[in-house]
Amino acid sequence: MSDTQEGEPVPPPAELVRNFADCTRLALLGMLDTVAGCDLSQRQREVLAMAALGKTSRETGRALGIHQRTAETHIQRAMKKLNAQSISQAVFLAAMLGLLFTDY
Repeated sequence: MSDTQEGEPVPPPAELVRNFADCTRLALLGMLDTVAGCDLSQRQREVLAMAALGKTSRETGRALGIHQRTAETHIQRAMKKLNAQSISQAVFLAAMLGLLFTDY
C-alpha cells in the first residue's frame, strides 16, 4: 500500500475494484428492492423491450399497431412505476427484474 499526500493509505488496485464492485452490487440491489413489486402491464413491457432494441416511439408504435404518443405514454408510465429517471434506466431495471418481452 502506498500513502496519499494526507498520509492515509491507498488500497491496492485489486482491492479498489473489489470494493467498487461490491458498492455497485449493493446499490443495484437497493434499486431493485424498491421496484421488485412493480407490476408493469404487458404493453409497458413490450414498449420497454422495443426501447431496449433501440426502437424509437414511432417505430414502436408502428410495430405494435399503436400511435406514437400511446407508445410514449406507456414508456412514461413504466418509468414512473420503476422510479426510473430515464428510458435507459427503466429498460435496465425491467431487464434485471426479468420483465421484458424480447420476441421482436
